[in-house]
Amino acid sequence: MKKEKSILSKTFRYAIFGLVLLLFINLISEANWVKIIELVRSVGWYALLIPIPYLATSFFDTLGWKFVIDSLGNKVSLLRLFSIRLSTEAMLLSLPAGAPIAEGAKAYLVSKIFKLPFSEAMAGVVVKKSLLGIAHSFYILFCVIVGFQAVELLSIYLFSNSALGWVMIGMALVMFALFTGTLSISLNGDISSKLHRFLSKISISAIRNWLLEAEKKFLETDNHLSKFKEVHWAELFLSVIFFLIGWLFEAFETLVLLWLLGAVFEWQNLVSIEVTLSLVRSLAFVIPAGLGIQDSGYIAALQSLNFEDAVSLAVSFLILKRAKELFSIFLGYGLLSLMGLNIRDTVSEVSKSE
Repeated sequence: MKKEKSILSKTFRYAIFGLVLLLFINLISEANWVKIIELVRSVGWYALLIPIPYLATSFFDTLGWKFVIDSLGNKVSLLRLFSIRLSTEAMLLSLPAGAPIAEGAKAYLVSKIFKLPFSEAMAGVVVKKSLLGIAHSFYILFCVIVGFQAVELLSIYLFSNSALGWVMIGMALVMFALFTGTLSISLNGDISSKLHRFLSKISISAIRNWLLEAEKKFLETDNHLSKFKEVHWAELFLSVIFFLIGWLFEAFETLVLLWLLGAVFEWQNLVSIEVTLSLVRSLAFVIPAGLGIQDSGYIAALQSLNFEDAVSLAVSFLILKRAKELFSIFLGYGLLSLMGLNIRDTVSEVSKSE
């Protein structure tokens, strides 16, 4: 039965990937490949600038995460934590449904590298995720408000109405409420224990047996989460600031890539488009790096803003962006190897720990 579900799950993922790939191929069929090659080649040695925004995003994300871990009295190395951040990002970009695997790997690697209990490392990841979500809601609000007109143009281009901007603002407010509520419940309640009790009602024996074995970890995670109540709110707010700066550098990457390709643009229009596509990328987590879906989104976005030969410019942009992602994957797995680990063993250990 388990094998049949695995086959169905893989078939579903491959079917989605095939459909979005066909959509992407159809979109780029009208691209001018002579111009694309010319644009990409024109970047030259300036291509060395491309990874800088990504590394800045990762650094500020790591800095915010370090404040979360350090707030409980665990002083961890920023450099080692940065290596963990880059390694798990490689998993996020390269593995199907990489988001949950990457989150579990963060807790596992922090536990292993810094000799902390897994439940304590997982509590830190839970708090980090909530704070990162709060920062993301601020990022969405800022980008949509400063570039509201561009979001309206994209909305009219895709849906023949101008509602997308207001929908994005509504989503940002919902995200803020959701992640703030989750953080509050995590710190003030026994969320892990309640989740354990809820899952225990499932009648499948294999799940019940796993829950009985994992009960201690659920209780320990609650215990470590409760310790964050003693942390001064200013420390957690500082983490949100660092996460927000990281999100802004992610938008800055789009500006750098288009600048390298010689495009003329207004920055506020592009950051609003980037934040819209960041949500698309999050929703398409079952596909590694949002392949096809995110690419089609960038093409539509540049077309909606009336860039000259928007398809060729978008394809050139995507070639550079995917090259950066390949760099980040190789860098992340290289750092994982330097830590004496590999992707197969890490994913296996994560599945055992959870």
